Amino acid sequence: MQPMVRTMRIIWAAELAAPIIFFGVLLQLRSTGGVPGGGQPILLPALGAMALLLAVASFVLPSKLRIAATQNSKPKIAEEVVKDDAQLFRQAPRTQRVFAEPQAARVLAARLWMTPLILGVALLEAVAIFGLVLGFLGFGLLEVLPFFAVAWVLMALRFPTERQMLASLEKVHDAVLPAERGPR
Repeated sequence: MQPMVRTMRIIWAAELAAPIIFFGVLLQLRSTGGVPGGGQPILLPALGAMALLLAVASFVLPSKLRIAATQNSKPKIAEEVVKDDAQLFRQAPRTQRVFAEPQAARVLAARLWMTPLILGVALLEAVAIFGLVLGFLGFGLLEVLPFFAVAWVLMALRFPTERQMLASLEKVHDAVLPAERGPR
């Protein structure tokens, strides 16, 4: 595993812990009587709508940024003959586009995912912060728990893998890593 992928996983894990920590802080404050009762009723649907928009934006915005950056990237690509390809007599051998520098392609793929990953989980962290704010304002645990749960579940779905990073690079540039060659 690349160091950049490991770094992304550390950032992801830290962000994944944030909603749990926020909820723990809220529970601790409630047990000591540090949170007033009853909040402004309009705040729950208002912050709920904003949280919903942020949750959607946490997937749409990073995806668009990653796709644009990937399309603008210029990895070195070569064409190679596909080995073990059955061909008819007098037929030209089938070729396949491959990344000429596989390690550079792996690093590029990780770089293209770093900022969108951080942006996506940061937007989801804001959803949990809305729950924390509502809890501080005196809303009940059943009213604020969905903010933490949604943030945590959607963050958990964003676990960064090298395979998904490479897949988007391969798809945009219609090439594969030499180690992963095969019929397409």
